[in-house]
Amino acid sequence: MSAYAGMAEYKMNTFLNGQRTDSPLLLDRALHYGDGLFETMAIRSPIEDISHHPLLTYHLKRLQHGCERLFFPALEAQNIIKQINNFLAQVHISQPDFEPWVLKLILTRGVGQRGYAIPECQKPNIILIQSKWPSYAVDYSLSGIRAEFSKITLYPEPNTAGVKHLNRLTQVLASQSLSLDCQEAVLLDDDNFAVEGIKSNLFAVIDGQLHTPCLNRQGILGVTRAWILDLCRELNIDVKIFPIQKANLLDAEQIFVCNSIMGIWPIIKLESKQFVVGDLSRHLQHAWEKLARTKCKRE
Repeated sequence: MSAYAGMAEYKMNTFLNGQRTDSPLLLDRALHYGDGLFETMAIRSPIEDISHHPLLTYHLKRLQHGCERLFFPALEAQNIIKQINNFLAQVHISQPDFEPWVLKLILTRGVGQRGYAIPECQKPNIILIQSKWPSYAVDYSLSGIRAEFSKITLYPEPNTAGVKHLNRLTQVLASQSLSLDCQEAVLLDDDNFAVEGIKSNLFAVIDGQLHTPCLNRQGILGVTRAWILDLCRELNIDVKIFPIQKANLLDAEQIFVCNSIMGIWPIIKLESKQFVVGDLSRHLQHAWEKLARTKCKRE
């Protein structure tokens, strides 16, 4: 997967903001069609080898799943690990005083001619980006957050359900419509079933049982969601993966949302309904914090 290989095959005039440019990015299918995948990884402590990251297996598994669903070439996991490790080394050189940061990995299908058809010879590109750690308030994890039901509907996309692809306009619009006093919104589908948050997966304790929405019609199969499901299996905690009606969600005893950057956030208010931060939510939070704070460190 060499960066922008095969560019010489395409003879197109390209301008950016009125200036001629030969940047291969302008011909990448990721820009034209959102034809790609991405992963967002938390770098919470110094790490030289991404293989030591506690959620790497989950990230690579989801990336592999996305490659299969979108008919990408077989995932070259070792090449991705090598490129990330080189990137980590450069970040360490340029920033010797460590602070937590976010690593975004984008895998695109690469350069292609005009048209939707997948090129016969695919040469995917790997893009790595370092971003500052988000300034989430500590209270969000400790005391919980306020949420609302989004005005934006998440319509079924069964062909790409579960895949973390680059087409995220629904989330962009949902973020734009989020009320200022809310930290997250629950996206509903066209049948009024809760699917996920704008940037998170959703769990709820209903009638004493942990539930999470089934994501076979739309939504993202989050790595933290997968980790929670694995942990619950280890602890013999039954989780019902099933569609959750809006009304049933409002009748829940506990609700929390999660992703690999923010961790687990309990919801204490959804619309006008108040909720408590229950024992199960706290138990899973403590397990997550232990994972995030200890296992990411290089032995």
